[in-house]
Amino acid sequence: MEPAAVSTAALEAPVETPEPCQVVFSPAPELLEETTAVAARWATATGCDIRVGEGGIAVRIATDLGLSPLGTKAHGWTHCPVDGETCKRSELLIDLTADHKASALAHEFGHALGSSAAHLPDDEAPALMTHWGGDGLITAPDLVYVCASLDCQAFVPESTQG
Repeated sequence: MEPAAVSTAALEAPVETPEPCQVVFSPAPELLEETTAVAARWATATGCDIRVGEGGIAVRIATDLGLSPLGTKAHGWTHCPVDGETCKRSELLIDLTADHKASALAHEFGHALGSSAAHLPDDEAPALMTHWGGDGLITAPDLVYVCASLDCQAFVPESTQG
């Protein structure tokens, strides 16, 4: 199925109340290390139980994701895998290209956690949830984006200072 043919209606629907502060991701074996690390980063930033386990949001490698909404090659995509269907968060699917899996994964987590296919405006750079993925750090605008639909227990942006 081509990426453009897959429905993102579930990701675009407004969230009326935040969802519980627990999200599980279920990566393909070759993505276990990266997914575990990104889950820990988002867990620290949100104070939520974000982890790797069975029965969660599937994370896999895809060979070709087509073009992004900006007309450039897509490196990651969070979507409902059944065309025309509405998904619960746990039914979402994250596809990544192997050549950009590390840089795209944290951004795609943001889409899944925020239950949104939208992006922050580019003037919010270096936010991770802009079209360009910012500088890779989870920023305050990223947390506002995610915590609008996830019942975050903390609000801890990452910083370049160790």
